[in-house]
Amino acid sequence: MFATGGRVLCAAVLLGAVSCRQEPVRLAAILPLTGPQAAYGESLERGILLGAEEVNAAGGVGGLRLDVALEDSRSDPDRAVRLLESWSGPGRVRAVIGGATSEEALALAARAEPLGVLVLSPSASSPALSGASRYFFRNWPSDAAEAEAAAEFAAYSLHATRVEVLAEDNAYGRGLAEAFQRAFEGDGRRAGLSISVPGQVPPPAQGPPGAVFQAIYLAGYSGALLPVAEGLRRAGDRRPILACSAFARSDLLREAPPWMEGVCLLGPGPVSADGGTEKAEFASRFTARWGEAPDVYASHAYDAVRILGAALAASPGGDAEALRSALLSLKGFSGAAGPTSFTELGDARRAIGVWVFDGGRPRPLKAVSDRVLPPLQDEVARLRLKGA
Repeated sequence: MFATGGRVLCAAVLLGAVSCRQEPVRLAAILPLTGPQAAYGESLERGILLGAEEVNAAGGVGGLRLDVALEDSRSDPDRAVRLLESWSGPGRVRAVIGGATSEEALALAARAEPLGVLVLSPSASSPALSGASRYFFRNWPSDAAEAEAAAEFAAYSLHATRVEVLAEDNAYGRGLAEAFQRAFEGDGRRAGLSISVPGQVPPPAQGPPGAVFQAIYLAGYSGALLPVAEGLRRAGDRRPILACSAFARSDLLREAPPWMEGVCLLGPGPVSADGGTEKAEFASRFTARWGEAPDVYASHAYDAVRILGAALAASPGGDAEALRSALLSLKGFSGAAGPTSFTELGDARRAIGVWVFDGGRPRPLKAVSDRVLPPLQDEVARLRLKGA
């Protein structure tokens, strides 16, 4: 067992499947297991543990057992850095899975190269992370890609010309909001930005005199923006709502509240039993292991372990530079969240999809577009006429 000094957990080992006589291959995972972002940390933790168990069941890393130590950042970037420093150095860990939030990831990326340790984030998305460190990678797509997909959907599927962007004042919220604004504006389209500190309701966005915002884009963590969206709906606001991937939480995927009907979700996409063979098999194994279906964070964390396992096997005994080369050599790595490749900047090349909450569950928009999309387009058209 690999004790951490914090929360003590390790990958389950199937005796006989891997060598127990040699030193194991060690990883650390620094996650927000408590604090404001704990809901994400719990999903990431479960994905990591299942991934490590399956790596060991398949023979480990080059025949060696894989041990994963889980540490709690308590949703604090400074604490995450201290934990990274404590796991760095000779004889400690080969790599770290961490930076669950963009704030923590930015802090870890700044220390990764000086410490000589490779960090792989399964969930951080700020555009500022692209090329932030030679030894920082992420298998979650950048907000630049997600926001561009959201902007294209708003402009070309909803036909909106004015979008109100409600964002949190943190690296995640600002990164999404500013990327959306850059992608959306042009050809007569405008995005009105309203940014608030975490935990406070953003004020209404300011637009040109007489302007009517025809849709809403939510940019930030769901814990802060869910009450905002619910308040708008309960006040009778029927504008289409576009939510970022932070809303792909396991509790919302299981059963979204009634007011979320018709809310569009942009991002890598939920994991379900009808999401393709590999996704379906992962969803089945995860549900059997944990008693509930996985969310998109669990699938990316599961893939992160397996990606690092493949890179470690390709660079036995190698340092962070060798691991970097191994990650860049992975092309279309097949995983529960879909195929993954990395750019020289450490970004994942991943597709972004559109889902809509329908009947209490997110469903691919293309599967229900004939029924769901026209009412959203009609509301946008009505508001465009009102603001003309």
